[in-house]
Amino acid sequence: GGEARLVESDETVGSLLESARSGSADWGVALSKGPEVLLPHLGNLRASAKIMTADALRCAAAGDDAGAAERAGAVFRMSLQSRDDGTLISSLVGMAIGNLGVTLTEQMIAEGVIGAEEAGLVLDGIRSGGMSDRYAFGDAIVGEWRMMSEFVVRNAPEQDAGAWLRERLAFADDAA
Repeated sequence: GGEARLVESDETVGSLLESARSGSADWGVALSKGPEVLLPHLGNLRASAKIMTADALRCAAAGDDAGAAERAGAVFRMSLQSRDDGTLISSLVGMAIGNLGVTLTEQMIAEGVIGAEEAGLVLDGIRSGGMSDRYAFGDAIVGEWRMMSEFVVRNAPEQDAGAWLRERLAFADDAA
Protein backbone atom coordinates (compact mmCIF):
# COMPACT_ATOMS: atom_id res chain seq x y z
CA GLY A 1 0.00 0.00 0.00
CA GLY A 2 3.02 2.29 0.06
CA GLU A 3 2.58 3.42 -3.53
CA ALA A 4 -1.04 4.43 -2.95
CA ARG A 5 -0.07 6.33 0.18
CA LEU A 6 2.61 8.21 -1.73
CA VAL A 7 0.12 9.14 -4.46
CA GLU A 8 -2.29 10.34 -1.77
CA SER A 9 0.56 12.38 -0.25
CA ASP A 10 1.21 14.30 -3.46
CA GLU A 11 0.65 17.63 -1.72
CA THR A 12 3.19 16.76 0.97
CA VAL A 13 5.74 15.67 -1.61
CA GLY A 14 5.10 18.92 -3.50
CA SER A 15 5.79 20.90 -0.33
CA LEU A 16 9.00 18.94 0.25
CA LEU A 17 10.11 19.63 -3.33
CA GLU A 18 9.44 23.33 -2.87
CA SER A 19 11.28 23.39 0.45
CA ALA A 20 14.25 21.59 -1.08
CA ARG A 21 14.41 24.17 -3.88
CA SER A 22 14.38 27.04 -1.39
CA GLY A 23 17.95 26.33 -0.28
CA SER A 24 19.16 26.38 3.30
CA ALA A 25 16.83 26.20 6.26
CA ASP A 26 16.91 27.98 9.60
CA TRP A 27 15.75 25.44 12.14
CA GLY A 28 16.06 27.82 15.08
CA VAL A 29 18.62 25.70 16.91
CA ALA A 30 19.43 27.28 20.27
CA LEU A 31 23.14 26.48 20.54
CA SER A 32 23.30 28.60 23.70
CA LYS A 33 21.80 25.59 25.51
CA GLY A 34 25.14 23.84 25.03
CA PRO A 35 24.99 20.09 25.59
CA GLU A 36 21.29 20.40 26.44
CA VAL A 37 20.35 21.60 22.94
CA LEU A 38 17.61 19.61 21.25
CA LEU A 39 17.72 18.84 17.53
CA PRO A 40 14.32 17.31 16.69
CA HIS A 41 14.43 18.67 13.15
CA LEU A 42 17.13 16.17 12.18
CA GLY A 43 14.79 13.20 12.47
CA ASN A 44 12.11 15.05 10.53
CA LEU A 45 14.59 16.02 7.80
CA ARG A 46 15.84 12.44 7.48
CA ALA A 47 12.27 11.08 7.35
CA SER A 48 11.38 13.66 4.69
CA ALA A 49 14.37 12.58 2.60
CA LYS A 50 13.23 8.96 2.88
CA ILE A 51 9.74 9.95 1.71
CA MET A 52 11.30 11.82 -1.23
CA THR A 53 13.40 8.75 -2.08
CA ALA A 54 10.38 6.46 -1.94
CA ASP A 55 8.44 8.82 -4.18
CA ALA A 56 11.34 8.92 -6.65
CA LEU A 57 11.18 5.13 -6.88
CA ARG A 58 7.39 5.32 -7.29
CA CYS A 59 7.83 7.79 -10.16
CA ALA A 60 10.46 5.56 -11.77
CA ALA A 61 8.17 2.52 -11.55
CA ALA A 62 5.36 4.56 -13.15
CA GLY A 63 7.60 5.63 -16.05
CA ASP A 64 7.91 9.24 -14.86
CA ASP A 65 11.69 9.43 -15.25
CA ALA A 66 11.78 13.24 -15.01
CA GLY A 67 9.78 13.15 -11.77
CA ALA A 68 12.12 10.50 -10.36
CA ALA A 69 15.18 12.57 -11.28
CA GLU A 70 13.64 15.74 -9.85
CA ARG A 71 13.10 13.94 -6.56
CA ALA A 72 16.65 12.57 -6.56
CA GLY A 73 17.95 16.12 -7.04
CA ALA A 74 15.73 17.23 -4.15
CA VAL A 75 17.29 14.60 -1.87
CA PHE A 76 20.71 16.14 -2.57
CA ARG A 77 19.35 19.61 -1.80
CA MET A 78 17.74 18.34 1.40
CA SER A 79 21.09 16.93 2.47
CA LEU A 80 22.37 20.50 2.74
CA GLN A 81 19.59 21.83 4.93
CA SER A 82 21.19 20.91 8.23
CA ARG A 83 24.69 22.18 7.57
CA ASP A 84 24.15 25.62 9.12
CA ASP A 85 23.37 24.26 12.59
CA GLY A 86 26.99 24.28 13.75
CA THR A 87 26.79 20.79 15.22
CA LEU A 88 28.64 17.69 14.14
CA ILE A 89 25.54 15.49 14.28
CA SER A 90 23.78 17.84 11.86
CA SER A 91 26.66 17.54 9.40
CA LEU A 92 26.59 13.75 9.77
CA VAL A 93 22.84 13.62 9.14
CA GLY A 94 23.32 15.79 6.06
CA MET A 95 25.99 13.42 4.81
CA ALA A 96 23.73 10.41 5.47
CA ILE A 97 20.96 12.04 3.44
CA GLY A 98 23.47 12.79 0.67
CA ASN A 99 24.52 9.14 0.70
CA LEU A 100 20.86 8.19 0.37
CA GLY A 101 20.74 10.39 -2.73
CA VAL A 102 23.83 8.65 -4.12
CA THR A 103 22.32 5.19 -3.56
CA LEU A 104 19.05 6.28 -5.16
CA THR A 105 20.80 7.78 -8.16
CA GLU A 106 22.99 4.70 -8.65
CA GLN A 107 19.89 2.48 -8.54
CA MET A 108 18.08 4.64 -11.07
CA ILE A 109 21.10 4.67 -13.39
CA ALA A 110 21.32 0.88 -13.17
CA GLU A 111 17.61 0.61 -14.00
CA GLY A 112 17.91 2.95 -17.00
CA VAL A 113 15.76 5.69 -15.46
CA ILE A 114 18.45 8.37 -15.74
CA GLY A 115 19.05 9.60 -19.28
CA ALA A 116 20.83 12.79 -20.32
CA GLU A 117 17.92 15.09 -19.48
CA GLU A 118 17.26 13.39 -16.13
CA ALA A 119 20.96 13.49 -15.29
CA GLY A 120 20.80 17.28 -15.58
CA LEU A 121 18.04 17.41 -12.94
CA VAL A 122 20.07 15.25 -10.54
CA LEU A 123 23.27 17.21 -11.19
CA ASP A 124 21.49 20.49 -10.43
CA GLY A 125 20.69 19.09 -7.00
CA ILE A 126 24.24 17.88 -6.46
CA ARG A 127 25.79 21.17 -7.61
CA SER A 128 23.49 23.27 -5.44
CA GLY A 129 25.74 23.01 -2.42
CA GLY A 130 29.23 23.26 -3.81
CA MET A 131 31.81 20.60 -3.27
CA SER A 132 34.23 22.09 -0.74
CA ASP A 133 33.24 20.92 2.76
CA ARG A 134 29.77 20.15 1.42
CA TYR A 135 28.29 19.30 4.82
CA ALA A 136 30.17 22.01 6.77
CA PHE A 137 32.21 19.67 8.95
CA GLY A 138 34.80 22.40 9.55
CA ASP A 139 32.16 24.83 10.77
CA ALA A 140 30.57 22.07 12.85
CA ILE A 141 33.81 21.30 14.67
CA VAL A 142 34.29 24.99 15.49
CA GLY A 143 30.59 25.29 16.36
CA GLU A 144 30.74 22.36 18.78
CA TRP A 145 33.82 23.80 20.46
CA ARG A 146 32.20 27.23 20.80
CA MET A 147 28.89 25.80 21.97
CA MET A 148 30.54 23.75 24.72
CA SER A 149 33.11 26.31 25.84
CA GLU A 150 30.66 29.21 25.89
CA PHE A 151 28.16 27.09 27.81
CA VAL A 152 30.76 26.29 30.45
CA VAL A 153 31.99 29.90 30.70
CA ARG A 154 28.42 31.23 31.03
CA ASN A 155 27.17 28.66 33.51
CA ALA A 156 30.02 27.28 35.61
CA PRO A 157 29.99 28.52 39.21
CA GLU A 158 33.03 30.27 40.68
CA GLN A 159 33.36 27.57 43.34
CA ASP A 160 33.59 23.85 42.58
CA ALA A 161 33.48 24.37 38.80
CA GLY A 162 35.01 20.92 38.25
CA ALA A 163 32.27 19.20 40.25
CA TRP A 164 29.64 21.22 38.41
CA LEU A 165 31.11 20.26 35.04
CA ARG A 166 31.33 16.56 35.98
CA GLU A 167 27.72 16.57 37.14
CA ARG A 168 26.45 18.61 34.21
CA LEU A 169 28.09 16.45 31.58
CA ALA A 170 27.32 13.22 33.46
CA PHE A 171 30.89 12.01 33.72
CA ALA A 172 31.07 8.74 35.62
CA ASP A 173 34.53 9.61 36.96
CA ASP A 174 34.97 10.47 40.64
CA ALA A 175 38.38 12.08 40.19
CA ALA A 176 38.55 15.85 40.56
